[in-house]
Amino acid sequence: MDMDEPLYTVAQAAEAAGVVVGTLRNWLQLGTVSLQKADASAPAGGTRLLSHRRVLQVAVMVDLIALGVAPARASRLAFGFSDLATGAGPDNGMTMRAQGALYSEPFSILVAHPHAQWPRVLWAKTTTPATSFLFAQTAHGMLSGLFLPLDPLVKRVHVVLGLND
Repeated sequence: MDMDEPLYTVAQAAEAAGVVVGTLRNWLQLGTVSLQKADASAPAGGTRLLSHRRVLQVAVMVDLIALGVAPARASRLAFGFSDLATGAGPDNGMTMRAQGALYSEPFSILVAHPHAQWPRVLWAKTTTPATSFLFAQTAHGMLSGLFLPLDPLVKRVHVVLGLND
């Protein structure tokens, strides 16, 4: 699947992301959602189409907002998943994931710490302690953070869009 091909209307993207269409249109108009070249504005009298990558960004953004993250920060953190290959794979960071992709089984988790500009997407096993995601060691001690399991979110988006994994 081409992650950057604009295929989805704003209404389809909103449904898949779990947000009201008017809210998504507002975010697009205000620039809260980071559009890229593939997500060009609608032609005169036409319909704006969004890429799969952008739909994933909006879905992650919606879930982060539900956790209490401000929309602008949620958009930036979601962009970190959809458009950056940040993270640490099963071999302690040697395996990079593709932008907007999950690690292979069992879990990919978006980790956002309060003062970090970008999130990390971490690979986790069922035996990985949750505390390893909630805290980051810094020179000043431990900083708390939040984590968002990405696998069920991506699956939910794919089901709504009619995609098979």
